[in-house]
Amino acid sequence: MIVIQKNHIDRLKEEDSDFKRFYIETLEQQITCIEESRFNLITLTAEERYSKLLQDELSVLQQFPAKYLATTLGITERQLSRIRKKILKL
Repeated sequence: MIVIQKNHIDRLKEEDSDFKRFYIETLEQQITCIEESRFNLITLTAEERYSKLLQDELSVLQQFPAKYLATTLGITERQLSRIRKKILKL
């Protein structure tokens, strides 16, 4: 991880048009991801959200503890455990 002070980012955006373009594209991508996550939280069941995460971000499931995954999915660890057991049986 690299930590860069806000004033350095601002200066880079002013001085380097390529960096400014990269910065804006990165922000747009993050906003899109956040909106998609919010939409999925509203429209999909917990099991559907977990299945989608399995399809789209398998590496995430392997890197983070269950409590963080459960929070991301908007469920409890117990619910996540039940969903995992159910999917394993399929």
